[in-house]
Amino acid sequence: MHYVTYEAIPQPDGNLGHRVRAGLSKVENNPRLGSKGTVRLDGHRVPLIYWLARRPLAVIRSFVGL
Repeated sequence: MHYVTYEAIPQPDGNLGHRVRAGLSKVENNPRLGSKGTVRLDGHRVPLIYWLARRPLAVIRSFVGL
């Protein structure tokens, strides 16, 4: 994966989405040009305590201004 935007960007249809730039792995049947679809992004594993405290930490950071 090359990059992922930090904040969601408003799309022309009114929905919010993150812009992602990634490459394809080597496969025999490459998708055709102009194909559209859904993608699943997996990241690294994180400790359970961080995953549970993620939203409260985000609220605290926004309140404090960090």
